[in-house]
Amino acid sequence: MAAFNEVNIENLTNWMRSLRLNSGTVLHLPPRTISPAIAAVEIQGNTEVDKLLQRCAIAVHEIDTPATEIEPSPGT
Repeated sequence: MAAFNEVNIENLTNWMRSLRLNSGTVLHLPPRTISPAIAAVEIQGNTEVDKLLQRCAIAVHEIDTPATEIEPSPGT
């Protein structure tokens, strides 16, 4: 099972985009570029990100992070 703990944000426009993330950090994206990996919680419930997604100005790409497997304890 995969967990999406990190995402990339892609600027689909020909203009610079600056997004304020939930932590208060501002992400500056030049035209047609993809951000480095950021924590998914940085954009959850973010109205600015939601608005730009609706306008097709940005795309959010989920990064597959393998789920850690729990090893059975000896004797079980």
